[in-house]
Amino acid sequence: MARITLLDQIPSVTDMAQRIVAAYHATDADTRRDGRNWYREAQDVAREVADALGVSVEVGAGIVAAYSAGTAWSVNVRMARATAATGEPVAHRFGGSRKVRAMLEGAAPADVVTGQKLSAFFRTIADPEATRTEVVVDRHAFAVATGRASTEAQRFISNPKVVNAIAEAYRVAASIVGERPGHLQAIVWIPVAVDTRN
Repeated sequence: MARITLLDQIPSVTDMAQRIVAAYHATDADTRRDGRNWYREAQDVAREVADALGVSVEVGAGIVAAYSAGTAWSVNVRMARATAATGEPVAHRFGGSRKVRAMLEGAAPADVVTGQKLSAFFRTIADPEATRTEVVVDRHAFAVATGRASTEAQRFISNPKVVNAIAEAYRVAASIVGERPGHLQAIVWIPVAVDTRN
């Protein structure tokens, strides 16, 4: 008997793309504009952090990304700004403090901010042009694509094959609606994140 994998338990790329397209069509013009600007605005936060610390925007983006795991965006920003103000990491339950400490001590963000979600988030904040191909697959992107609850995401998005399939679904959907894949992810993230307050 064949073993059922996590990849077998989510819809096909085509079906997920259809869900994403439907979520996109449910958004209004303001949400679409905000989604297109989201990573540039996130980079503004990274630049603010970097300037305060006297480091590169890449390090600022790494700090923002390191605090993002399991954290509401507003809290994520407060944590990054607190580090900028004090020059010290703040407590973070998912290892963000350790990653920030390493970057403050000179480690390259790409070497510290690892894992598919965190590294994609880091790259799109460090260079918003990465939204042309990059997709940040977090619990909200998972929920939109699969129709499953975001609370189920962790066991699925720890699997690279699942993440790659979801990212591909966003790319397919983006080609259908005429958006960049990273912008599309942000556009459909906004209403979900507002509904769940993170």
